[in-house]
Amino acid sequence: MKVIGRVGDETLPDLGSEKIHLGHAYELGRVSDPQVQERLFNQVKQFDISVSDTRDLVDQTLEIIKSRQTNPTTAPVAPAIPVSVIKCGICGEDRPISQVRGVNICLCCYPVSQAAVQKAKAPEAQAPQEPRGSGEG
Repeated sequence: MKVIGRVGDETLPDLGSEKIHLGHAYELGRVSDPQVQERLFNQVKQFDISVSDTRDLVDQTLEIIKSRQTNPTTAPVAPAIPVSVIKCGICGEDRPISQVRGVNICLCCYPVSQAAVQKAKAPEAQAPQEPRGSGEG
C-alpha cells in the first residue's frame, strides 16, 4: 500500500468519509506529480468516476506525461498578428490603424475634401508652377 501513501492530503478526508474508494486512492497514488494528482482527484469527485474509469484516466495521464518527457517540445509559437489596416477616408490608401485619426466631416465637405486630395495627388500638382501674369515687365 505504498502507492496510497503518495496521495495528496486533500484525498485522505474524502477517503475516510467514503466519498471515494480505496481503489480511487490507489490509482491516484500512481501519479507522482501532486498538481496533476489533484486535478485528477477533482475530476473523480466532480464527475463521480468509477474506479475502473479512474484507472483508465490515470493510465492515459501517465502515457501523456511519459511522452512529454521522452519527446520534449518547445512551447508553440503563436503566429505573428498581421497589422490591421484601414482605408483612409481622404486619400483612399490603406494605412495601419495606429496612423489613422478619426475626422468628422459633414456630407457637404466630404466631396470637397476628396476633390482637393485628388487634385493634390494629380501629376501637375507635383511641380509647383509660377502664376501667370506675375512676370516683371
